[in-house]
Amino acid sequence: MSYQTVTAHFQLSDDHVGDAADAGEFYHLAGRLASLVEREGIGQFDGDEFADGQCAMFLYGPDADILFNTIAPVLRSSSFARHARGRVVKNYGGPCPRRVSVLINSDRTERSFLLTD
Repeated sequence: MSYQTVTAHFQLSDDHVGDAADAGEFYHLAGRLASLVEREGIGQFDGDEFADGQCAMFLYGPDADILFNTIAPVLRSSSFARHARGRVVKNYGGPCPRRVSVLINSDRTERSFLLTD
């Protein structure tokens, strides 16, 4: 089975790894998303990363759109995600791999492009 990924990116309060409030809100949100994805049986939470003033959480499953549509309401209701200028990148595999970036505060696609060798 081929998997697709959804990565949620957030801007932290400083140019390094953020502060304790950033970490607390991020991990609270990550826990909510991990539980939701597991409960719905649509994929898995695959970890997180903090560096250079940004943080990200990684999810994967068979369908990036189902993952995104399931987690989007939680992201949009999160004050951390809204204030941290969050965006989500959906990565699609298959014969025509592509990547789509969506702003969390809207349904607007920030950019979409095909991935080529």
